[in-house]
Amino acid sequence: MAFELGGRADKFGNRYERRYFVSLMAKVLQGGLLSVQSEPTGDDESGTDIIVEYQGGRKDFHQCKARNGSNEHWTTSALARHKVFQHIKEHVKTEQNHFVFVTALPFVALNDLCLAARNSDSCQRFVTDQLTTYGRKNLFGQWRKNLGLGETAADQEQAAFYLRQFEICTLSDDSVEGDQWKYVLGSMFTGNPDDVYDVLLNLTENDNYGKTLTAGILQQYLEQRGYQRRLLASDTNIPLQIERLNHRFKSHFRPIGDHPFPIQEAHTVLQTILAGKNVLLLGDAGIGKSGCVQALLDELDNEHIPYLALSVDQKVPQGTPEYYGEALGFRASPVLCLESQLASGQMGVLILDQLDSLRWATRSCEEALDVCGEMLQQVQALSCGGDRTVRVILVSRKFDYENDLALRRLCTSATPEQSGLWEPIELHAWDEERVETFVGKERYACMLPAMKRILRTPCYLYIWQFLEDARKDNAFTTPVDLMKEWKTQIIQHGEQKNIHADAIESFLNALLSLMQETPCVPEMALPGNQQVQEFLISENVLYRNEGCLAFVHQSMADYLNVECWLQDILHRKKVEELLPSYNAQGPEYRVRLQMLWQVLLRAGTTLFLDRAESFLSSKNIRYYYKCTVWEALGQIEAPGEKIMAFIQAHWNEDVWRKTILHRVFWGHSAFIRQYVTAGFAASWADPTALWLLSPLVTSDQTFVREAVLPCIGKTPENDQNILRLFWMHKNLERQTVELCLQILKTQPTLGLNTSEYESWVETCPDKAVEYLALVFGQTLSHQEYIAPKFMELSQKRPKSVLETLCPLVIEASKGEEVWMQWRAYNRHYDGVRYYVKLIQDSLQQLVQQDLPYVENFVVNHLHTVSWLEHEWILKTLLLLPERDATLAYQWLMEQFPEHFLDTTSPEERMMTYAAEVLKKFSPFWSDAQFDQMEQRVVSYHSRIIK
Repeated sequence: MAFELGGRADKFGNRYERRYFVSLMAKVLQGGLLSVQSEPTGDDESGTDIIVEYQGGRKDFHQCKARNGSNEHWTTSALARHKVFQHIKEHVKTEQNHFVFVTALPFVALNDLCLAARNSDSCQRFVTDQLTTYGRKNLFGQWRKNLGLGETAADQEQAAFYLRQFEICTLSDDSVEGDQWKYVLGSMFTGNPDDVYDVLLNLTENDNYGKTLTAGILQQYLEQRGYQRRLLASDTNIPLQIERLNHRFKSHFRPIGDHPFPIQEAHTVLQTILAGKNVLLLGDAGIGKSGCVQALLDELDNEHIPYLALSVDQKVPQGTPEYYGEALGFRASPVLCLESQLASGQMGVLILDQLDSLRWATRSCEEALDVCGEMLQQVQALSCGGDRTVRVILVSRKFDYENDLALRRLCTSATPEQSGLWEPIELHAWDEERVETFVGKERYACMLPAMKRILRTPCYLYIWQFLEDARKDNAFTTPVDLMKEWKTQIIQHGEQKNIHADAIESFLNALLSLMQETPCVPEMALPGNQQVQEFLISENVLYRNEGCLAFVHQSMADYLNVECWLQDILHRKKVEELLPSYNAQGPEYRVRLQMLWQVLLRAGTTLFLDRAESFLSSKNIRYYYKCTVWEALGQIEAPGEKIMAFIQAHWNEDVWRKTILHRVFWGHSAFIRQYVTAGFAASWADPTALWLLSPLVTSDQTFVREAVLPCIGKTPENDQNILRLFWMHKNLERQTVELCLQILKTQPTLGLNTSEYESWVETCPDKAVEYLALVFGQTLSHQEYIAPKFMELSQKRPKSVLETLCPLVIEASKGEEVWMQWRAYNRHYDGVRYYVKLIQDSLQQLVQQDLPYVENFVVNHLHTVSWLEHEWILKTLLLLPERDATLAYQWLMEQFPEHFLDTTSPEERMMTYAAEVLKKFSPFWSDAQFDQMEQRVVSYHSRIIK
């Protein structure tokens, strides 16, 4: 937006210049600049608002013009009105001088021209190599004329020199505003960053115009006003405390045996931060986020990259980053302390784990999120001028991050204009191959599908590893079954060591009660239970850290809490009565609720539905807690009539329809199969019903085909939705591919995006050829691109390519009026040329596989009707053995001289390939054949000359 004319514009412009000058002073204090000077006097005064000096002697002259009247951009004539060209000539004398025009408005064309000049090897090369378009020539001409230079070579090179030394520094009003520079100054000086900024903002008005300001002068000026320079780099406590905190962070983690945790995921995170991005690490509860972070710490150690790993649930951030730093044992913000330990040009990594524990809207948690946000702003500010970088890794449960606006904003609030600096990386359940490696191939092969699914979650795999061999082979169908077996084993092991079950239960209940206040309980709070403590530590249930006890994994505590809840429920308590007040309902209770509903489902449908109905209707329960009812239902393998009736009763409630769709139906075969028959949709033609079928394409294509077959041909939109079910799937069955082809035969335009069908090349190559034939007409008219994967058909089905596609291409390309459309240099990248190459490559492949077939192909094309046949045959003849000399002779002579001409290949000479064929085969022709060919060629050449 342009400034208003008159006094208000002058005031805005003055504010713009002053704030820009503060940013330069901050860079001087950081060490990036040697000095700055505002409103210089003497020879440097003309047209210069600010002078900037660098180490090494470089001197820049800055002219600030925030706006260009009411215009939205700059032009050369506008620059001339502000005497910019005159000032350039006055101040730019050598390559050590630069003239910088600082503005909030763009001049993109001139900026690009300056960049081209600076990137050229010399001014002369710029003039000869870069001024190739009318736009650039015209702009450079205006530039040269405004500088008062002529058209001679010397004047043009002088104009190019000025262009190299000129820079348009485009900074929006927001960019020069003080927030980010306040954080920069706050990182260097004690006191309120706002006050430090204001002191520098007013510095130029206190008789400091024309004075050269160095880092020493600026520091002295601030220190005289009570703002002391932070000397964190010399604080010997900082590296020791970082080491202590990192050790504490690592000690909370227990790996799964000796097997590597998500090494590949950790490597992905490392590569992302090395590429200059911050990372948001997401995943479901127990999915291995902590393991991934631990593996990342090992990689950071190996790469000698400094880091500070903090778990925000252990020490909740409060107040300000400085107060949080003090609570951690520092004397400044954790960000500043980490940055102080970095060498010049080095990168450090700040890790904030367990962010989801802060999302629940109590006053302290809102404050904690604000503190984390301020730390991220400090990180951004540090990147503005210094050469040391801090990257951030935020770790949170996916569910909590996706459903809390304040948590999502954490990644963008500090730098809304640079949200692209964040890269979300989501962790998923382990694949079967990784679990099989851990479990053992033979044992894994004998496991039921439900057990395999459970063990794909790392926290349950961790618990499974501690089961005795005989227990490991039990048929667990839910995580609760696994946890129950684990506890039974603990009780039995305790009795073997003369530790009674009641003693274990009593200790665990006392521990769980204390953990309502803190995740780590001081041992002193549990006196007289030393034997039980040591036993549970030996059983890998608890771990001891700095005099405190905690569960090795939260899922263990969750299960034990659920056991306590279950006793209350069996005594007719409602589920909602077991939970804390609304504001105290934290993330840990969601996992417990998920387990509880699983237990109640096992106990009986009637008990589950009774408690679930009351729970859903309660006004004292968070919405996201209520979602656990539907999450539990989605795990049922055989839902009965009562379950389906319960779902239908809530289906028409706006608050639940979307949740039921995603939590109960999506991805759960037992429910999807009943979606239409139970009346949730009239037919499988319903778009939502088709969407639900998508996961079944991987597991049960027969059911999907039977469901959609009656819907084919109803409407074009419906056919397209059916095709979308199968797009990009790599393992389609043959019958499924045939169903897709059935649709494409009536609507070939749906097949134009060939990348969606390229997997057919592997699974059904013959059908892939048929697909190319179906879409050939559309490719011809739309000039569509063909996915490169289809080129493999020349190796997989070369005969099918020739027999199916060759007649189509010949028919489309025959005739004198269309041959030019098929020339390679006109349509080298078009789909139609792709067909030409596919046929050519198939012939080449068959020369190796079935030579008689190729020889017969040449014979069948003695009488050609398309110029493309010439291209194929001439290139193929060069691949044939010497025994086919007569066949080559016969083909060349059949339609002389047309068969000598290849008008569609990339080569400029139309007879290039024919000449090569003559050279190869003529030595093996009979004298009569040679003479006849010679006579034909001479006679044709004579007619051409005449």
